Amino acid sequence: MSATRRAYAVFGVCLLALAAGSAFGARALNAIVVPGLVALAAGWIGTRRATPPTVTRSQPSPGFPGDERTIALDIDADRSTAATVYDRVGSGLSASAGRIETAVPGRVEYDCRLDERGEHALGPVTVTVEDALGLFARNFRSSTTTGVLVYPPVRRLSDRAHQAFLAGGEDALLDDRGEFDSLREYVPGDPLRDVHWKSSAKQDEFVVTEFAPGEDEEGLTVVAEAASGEADAMATATATIACWLLDAGVEIDLVTPDGRLPGASPGTREGILALLARAGAGRVSSADREGTDVSIRAERDGVTVEIGGSTFAFDRLVDSRSTPRGSPTGTVLSGAAPPDRRPGTRTDSGARAATDGGSGGRP
Repeated sequence: MSATRRAYAVFGVCLLALAAGSAFGARALNAIVVPGLVALAAGWIGTRRATPPTVTRSQPSPGFPGDERTIALDIDADRSTAATVYDRVGSGLSASAGRIETAVPGRVEYDCRLDERGEHALGPVTVTVEDALGLFARNFRSSTTTGVLVYPPVRRLSDRAHQAFLAGGEDALLDDRGEFDSLREYVPGDPLRDVHWKSSAKQDEFVVTEFAPGEDEEGLTVVAEAASGEADAMATATATIACWLLDAGVEIDLVTPDGRLPGASPGTREGILALLARAGAGRVSSADREGTDVSIRAERDGVTVEIGGSTFAFDRLVDSRSTPRGSPTGTVLSGAAPPDRRPGTRTDSGARAATDGGSGGRP
């Protein structure tokens, strides 16, 4: 607990009034001293006896770099009082406000920007309560933190990548789905890997390959590795390729230095992105590397992608006209359709952000 500047000012006025009254006999000045000392005593006792408020923070949903989330802090206190709220924002995140002046109990909201891939933390939160006259302040710190998961960026693949995966790697991608049956006209919703590119090039419309039923579909194994300091590049390349394969209807087994996610299907891309959000640099074991269909390696000189015995620079597989992106709802925009389809601070109680606030200060 500490005294505010207002308390020091009141105490100073009381001392001056007491000294003047003693020296010059102006005992009327004592009418200033007594109320001042009573206010100081009452403020000190009230602040001293204040109980810690309870703070509940909302859980932000995962997102991509550049996304924003609104963080809500519900503060419950046994009595109404003025307070200043500060929620610590970890590295990889940035906030629109630092210290927020409000009244408790009540709710405080602020905007948080997701800046870097990884698992970051919000908190602990510090609530500074004051007495009714603002003479004394006391800090209460809640040790509770909340994790914020930031996915790696996902880039759009180029036509060259489509050819590498769908034409050059045709055997690896399509062989396990059954024997060739026929060709038919493309209809919206058909997986991109079913498009028969050579036949489509000879006609005015796209055609897709039909396969005989009865064969079990097997997935692809994608292995991602990175040299020290290159984990972000590895995660971006792997997320881009893995999400594109999922969009193409391919089930994948993802292996990273930090773990394995088997049998990922198009409806489980959040699991892929979550694993890559936490993935660090390193190599996988020889056993995990066996049976690899797609190998992604991030080195200091760049990221390479190996498929079907051919090696490509990742930068040459992405569309240079696009930027890394993902929708705020968590739906990744990766890959491309066939060419004919291409395409502040708030509170419930009128709080305001203090002008000396920032995302990195401490009350």
